[in-house]
Amino acid sequence: MVHPLTPIAIAGMVVVLAGCVAQVEDEPAPEQSAPVESEVSEPAEDATESSDPLEGVNLVECNDMERDAVSLPITQQTEAFGAGDFDTAYSMASPSFRAAVPQGVFEQLIASSYVPLLRSADLIFDSCLIERELNFATIDARFNQGGLDVFGLRYVVSETDEGWRVDGASDLEVVGAGT
Repeated sequence: MVHPLTPIAIAGMVVVLAGCVAQVEDEPAPEQSAPVESEVSEPAEDATESSDPLEGVNLVECNDMERDAVSLPITQQTEAFGAGDFDTAYSMASPSFRAAVPQGVFEQLIASSYVPLLRSADLIFDSCLIERELNFATIDARFNQGGLDVFGLRYVVSETDEGWRVDGASDLEVVGAGT
């Protein structure tokens, strides 16, 4: 089954979803005194397509079997990074990602922006949301490295003819100190 979302729509979802990644901090977040209202402008009459990549998307909590399936390519990709096996890591990316991003660019991106993934890490999965009709999911992953720093990513994965594959991830963020 070919994923119906384009790489641009997937990238847009990663950007939108990356803003939703919860950060664990030592201090509680300040309370909001009142809800913030925002103005929503009406779309132009001649607009034929929505610019919101999540419009019409029905994300629901993953069940245990879906969580296991969605997390598997991320676990395999992370293990491959730790072993320095970029061929296997790249094979865990979705066909649409591989069509848009050559392996050399992928390797440079990991080496420059996701260095902690190249070291062995304990991987813990948190929130998993799935869109069953469009065959994609998001899942939050935390990487604890030697009990020192904890990094977090939100992955977007899609179900393909090859099984579940990684479409992309949010920016790597330090989300707390390990215990």
